[in-house]
Amino acid sequence: MQSPDCDSLCLEFRVVWDKFLAQMKAALDRRTPPRVWVLGTIAVLLSVASAGSWIFYAAQGIVVGDLLGLPGREADVVLAQHRATTGSMRVWLFWQVQ
Repeated sequence: MQSPDCDSLCLEFRVVWDKFLAQMKAALDRRTPPRVWVLGTIAVLLSVASAGSWIFYAAQGIVVGDLLGLPGREADVVLAQHRATTGSMRVWLFWQVQ
């Protein structure tokens, strides 16, 4: 078997390389529609809001657990329970919107 000479290999590589560069240029020239960016941004923002609401809900539950049974803190318990309830509603709302 005879080994190919360098000129034919270089030419073959050059043809393949030029085809690759043409495909890459076409891919880079293609633009993503703004609708995709807007929907993606909304989805990310709603996910962050949902996670933040869940953390707030869990934190208020911890506060309620700490305040239960302490004398004179009944009003704080009621307020923390109200905040936890509204936090759980926000979590549910953000999950439904997504």
